[in-house]
Amino acid sequence: KVRRQQEGLEESTRELALLQAMCMDVEEQKQEAQDRAELLQMQLDIILEKQTGTAAVAHDPRAAPGGAETAGGTGPAPGQSTELQALHSRLEKAEAEASKVATQLQEAQRAHAREVALLHKAMRTLESSNRQGAAQSSARELQELLEQNRDLQASLNRLKQQRQAM
Repeated sequence: KVRRQQEGLEESTRELALLQAMCMDVEEQKQEAQDRAELLQMQLDIILEKQTGTAAVAHDPRAAPGGAETAGGTGPAPGQSTELQALHSRLEKAEAEASKVATQLQEAQRAHAREVALLHKAMRTLESSNRQGAAQSSARELQELLEQNRDLQASLNRLKQQRQAM
């Protein structure tokens, strides 16, 4: 039973290491997506500055002149260049990808937390089982010693009786 629990604990440890690696991988993907979004935003700012003579406010394309938010949504105004529209589209895609990666990271972190909790529970169960096993082993040893003591006592009584009979 203890061996099965130890094997389960080892398996949980391997799964935990795998989840940690996945979390790190998702973190890297998230950072890459954010970096791409920032690069696209800088490119968008440069094009806006060239076309309008002013930089985008707070790196928000919806706040930039000519790209103001309208009732129909966000994005470049109808008269802007196709290059600007393409950059804006790439930026939106990068932001969507960053959001998706962030969601994956959160899911991986939750799975990691569940695995850690299960690992701790398995460790506590194993420790408890080991203590119970040790207590049972000690009880068996004590029982054996008591039986040996009774046998020795009986032998001693027989020897005393034989001695008195002589």
